[in-house]
Amino acid sequence: MKISQLPLLANPIGTETIPVVSGGVTKRAQVSALVAAAGGSAGGGAGGGFARLDVDAATLTLDPSHAAYRLVFANACAVTVPADLPADFECQWAQMGTGTVSFVAGAGMTIHSDNGGMASAARYAMGTLWVDAVGHAVLAGGI
Repeated sequence: MKISQLPLLANPIGTETIPVVSGGVTKRAQVSALVAAAGGSAGGGAGGGFARLDVDAATLTLDPSHAAYRLVFANACAVTVPADLPADFECQWAQMGTGTVSFVAGAGMTIHSDNGGMASAARYAMGTLWVDAVGHAVLAGGI
């Protein structure tokens, strides 16, 4: 089947894979990678922005597939931020339950925040985690 014969993707989200022709060769790419390369953010829904991802786990290790998502935590969670996240990785987070969301730097990663905090301040706290450069992240928001 030719790419021109594929149905259009109406509302792409960051983790979907799409075909791309590069240098005459058909390759695949995640929507979030293409949008990041263009200087934007990939999200779902009519308003764009960050797509929601509900997290119901006691631990979570971030990986590139979490880019452009709003991670919504119903319970306490320890979030590991590994050193191999790419520069300009960004995700949002929200503590919707009573359990604290804590952020832990993986080996080789340094996380900075404006007040030194590494955990959500209270229920309904929200924020952003942004990787400035490989091995260096900034945690902002309700911490």
